[in-house]
Parts: sequence; structure tokens; C-alpha cells
Amino acid sequence: MNIAKELTLQPDKPARLMLWHEGSVNQLVIGLMRGQVLAKHKTPYPALLVVLKGSIDFRLPQERTVLTALDTFSIPVNELHEVEGLDEENLILVTKHVTPVL
Repeated sequence: MNIAKELTLQPDKPARLMLWHEGSVNQLVIGLMRGQVLAKHKTPYPALLVVLKGSIDFRLPQERTVLTALDTFSIPVNELHEVEGLDEENLILVTKHVTPVL
């Protein structure tokens, strides 16, 4: 699969592509155009973000972090956060370890 061919950036909302799902691990690619925001949300699972292309502003309530291509960031569990695309085209890979609920 070629991510650039499978994921089409959209001016009205962030683009999403499920890259891989195996057992308890999910990988999702999110595409953001400049100024586009992935709305505030939380993740109940450990997650690692990797910037594949462009740069983003990762915002937590008390902290902002600018990440550029090939930077990684460990997303805090259960903390409200949002992401804004800073370059013309921005691609991020999020890998989550989804623990089954018993």
C-alpha cells in the first residue's frame, strides 16, 4: 500500500486511513491540511504519534508542542488534546495498543 495514493486530504475535515489492525495493535494515518484541526479528544489507550510529513502543533491543556517530520510523541492516556496541521500537507501515524476490556 502507498499511503499517499490511498489517503486524500480533504479541505472540510481531517482525512483518515486505517493502515493496520492486528490483535490489540491499531495503526491509523491522519492527514491534515494547513490550519486544519483534529478536534479535542482523549485516548484511553497508550499511543505513539509519528509525524510522517509536514509539521503539527500538538496541544494539551497546559502544553503545546510543535513536531516536524520524523518526530515522535507519546500521547498521554486520558488527557484532552488536539492537533493542528502547520504545513500545506501533514501526515501523522498513530499506533495504539488497544487493551481488551474484560
